Amino acid sequence: MAASAVGGWVASAFITKLVEKVCTYAGDQYEYQRKDTKEKLSTLEKNLSSIQTAIHIAERVQAKNIAMGSWLRRIKDAACQAEDVLDLFDYRVLQAQAEDRGMISSVASAAAGSSSSSSSTVTTASTTTSSSSSSTVNQSVRLLKRFLFSDEDIDDLISVVNKFVEIDSEMQRFLEFVKIEDSKPEQAVQWRTTSSMPSSEKFFGRVNEENNLKKLLVQINEQSSQPYDVISIVGIGGVGKTALVQRVYNHFHDTHHFDLTVEQKEDDIISVLRPSYEHLPDHLKQCFVYFALFPKKYHLRGDELIQMWRAHGFLDTQTPDETARRYINDLLQLLFIEKVPNQEDHYVVHDLLHDFAESVSNGEHFRIEDDFNVCIPRNVRHLYVSASNILKVYMSLEELKKNLRSLIISKAQEGASCERVSSSNFNHILEHILKELRSLRVLVLCNPDGMLPDSLDHLVHLRYLNIHESRNFINVPKSLFKLYHLQGLSLQTQDRIMKKELQEGLSRLTQLRYLKAPKKIISSIELIGRPRSLKRTRGEQSEE
Repeated sequence: MAASAVGGWVASAFITKLVEKVCTYAGDQYEYQRKDTKEKLSTLEKNLSSIQTAIHIAERVQAKNIAMGSWLRRIKDAACQAEDVLDLFDYRVLQAQAEDRGMISSVASAAAGSSSSSSSTVTTASTTTSSSSSSTVNQSVRLLKRFLFSDEDIDDLISVVNKFVEIDSEMQRFLEFVKIEDSKPEQAVQWRTTSSMPSSEKFFGRVNEENNLKKLLVQINEQSSQPYDVISIVGIGGVGKTALVQRVYNHFHDTHHFDLTVEQKEDDIISVLRPSYEHLPDHLKQCFVYFALFPKKYHLRGDELIQMWRAHGFLDTQTPDETARRYINDLLQLLFIEKVPNQEDHYVVHDLLHDFAESVSNGEHFRIEDDFNVCIPRNVRHLYVSASNILKVYMSLEELKKNLRSLIISKAQEGASCERVSSSNFNHILEHILKELRSLRVLVLCNPDGMLPDSLDHLVHLRYLNIHESRNFINVPKSLFKLYHLQGLSLQTQDRIMKKELQEGLSRLTQLRYLKAPKKIISSIELIGRPRSLKRTRGEQSEE
């Protein structure tokens, strides 16, 4: 269903969360904002709900429709911008709480003093304060939001909503078509019929499987003295099950021994895999498509995968680890991913499924690998690039800065013919890049000399930061500890890190739930004020 998801992104689920968040903020702000602002908030809620309804209708369209896909992509752009505005508001609250622990109580006192006779809400908050410390925090944070959430912020939201309204007006010309298609009985997905026609093409590999299958076909069961009636050959679409059967079929000249029926039908790999993908639940679709960001045969650690999924909001916020493990197990059972042999908690996607994931992604997950001379698509949201190609990112900043959510910079392969940059130039270029890519949720960085950019504090939306392949002394800039949304931090570096700065800074990151670092760093840090749910993992590079 082409209209149901764009690049693995499920429109209705995303918009639903957005509408709920906007409505929550609207409820918090009604009593504090001026009259015209209240009207703006009311318009905001009304228009988003209307568009949400239209999306639900559009997503039920089973036919492929280019215009509808374009409309949903524009909806996604507007929704992501709205999410950034709301996320920035959350950041300000976290920043205020981290930088001045006493600010909340001060704001509450100031608000109570200025509105004691006119605001029933503040009076209620004051009463609640005396009875419950938990309610005190909630009410004080609410008052803090009133001071941090300005009319300018609401204007930013309204400008985004205006884009929704414009797109919504364009939707009207498609609605009639949608209603017609939606009224038709839903057709089941047509599963392909495989072929067992003899083939003269050369056959490579699967020698053991071929011999085992031949033995099974001629083996006589000692108990019943009967040959096997049915042999199941199980595997994901496109791995060569039919080719194997064709090979064995051709081996046996006396075909009258086997009751075989042959039907031939040509299908490309995309049509082969699409039925399985279409039957995936929405939450698994977006998790699977994210694998398209990485190179083929890339071994992805389970804990890193979980942090990335969480950073993009793919997981339940209450139990993200449990949810992620359930998703991984589901994808394993459905054969969309595989465990890497002899590597605990590492996963890989079969090459054919990787090609399919790239197709479904529609260019939103993109890679620039060594010796890979390509242009970055304008609609890319997740980018994997080797360090030797960082100049290409720099030259594409104008297109990337609005939408890019993931940036993974890998180590350049030896012998790559791409233009290389020195360590000093690399740091300078990276510094400029990070100042522009302010919507990043995931940053994985292979830094050649271990120097972290000072511009990290521009990444106010960042949820996951991974510094790897660093063999030198790490200088942790203070800007790292202004990433108040940060949920996961991985410092796979040498042990000679600024432990004192790290110890003091981590206590400010109240959202941090995952920390991976060398053993000596983990054991020496006393995480003052850290959440109890913070998971600490000892790195593999640490010295004994």
